[in-house]
Amino acid sequence: MQKERAKFWLARDFDNMELLRATYFKHRYVPHFHDEFAIGIMERGEEGFAYRRRDDWIAPEGTICAINPGEVHTGHATSKAGWTYRMFYPRLSVIMRALDGVVPVMDTMPVFSRPIFRDDALFRQMRHLHQILEFSDDPLERETATLSTFATLFLRYADFKVRSSTEPDNPKAVQQAKDYIHAHYHQSITLQDLAAITHLSPYHLNRLFSAQMGLPPHAYLTQVRVDQARHLLMQGVPIAEVAIQTGFTDQSHLTRRFKRVAGITPGRYAPA
Repeated sequence: MQKERAKFWLARDFDNMELLRATYFKHRYVPHFHDEFAIGIMERGEEGFAYRRRDDWIAPEGTICAINPGEVHTGHATSKAGWTYRMFYPRLSVIMRALDGVVPVMDTMPVFSRPIFRDDALFRQMRHLHQILEFSDDPLERETATLSTFATLFLRYADFKVRSSTEPDNPKAVQQAKDYIHAHYHQSITLQDLAAITHLSPYHLNRLFSAQMGLPPHAYLTQVRVDQARHLLMQGVPIAEVAIQTGFTDQSHLTRRFKRVAGITPGRYAPA
């Protein structure tokens, strides 16, 4: 027997943005609307829905869907196979954070003129973001992924005019961000913190940093923390204490990140 399942949670660091991961077979959404954007990716199967005076929209596997705030829509499976999807419900304030410094001041909010897109690279980016918001408690990783992903989505597919000037190269800002990370790696660091000291928008800083360093700020912070953990482990500091001193949430958090970077666990790296 096919079993429907759904998980709902909040990203409290993004104005309590609602998130949903679900598989439905018989469930049908009645006509309804959201005060927020309803943005999702179809991981399996396909969903049919009514929207904007059409009742025959179909979102197949691998597509991205976007419904504007306040617009009535439905939702249902198109076959017995059902559908599996991941949904974001960001408030306009979150989108404006993502677009800060990227587009000029707008008199009206950006909107999507069509609800379905196929963009394989962005699809993978959105799925990764959804997983980060479900499992990661790293504030810099969460902020970097959220703002960059929503900025990319809206710049590509929403209706508004973007600033025509090119983005300046600013190696000094990247160095300032690196210096801050090295000095405060043991603390909680957000993209907003780095943007404030460099006088750039979070979006611009993330792009500049990634272009010049080859990895985004949160990944650079993890590398710095792991490097510092190596030094402490070689000095014989207990793993649990190393986790605290290097800014990881706990020993298991350190172990996961350490193995991704070093290829072995801290326990195997530490001298006998």
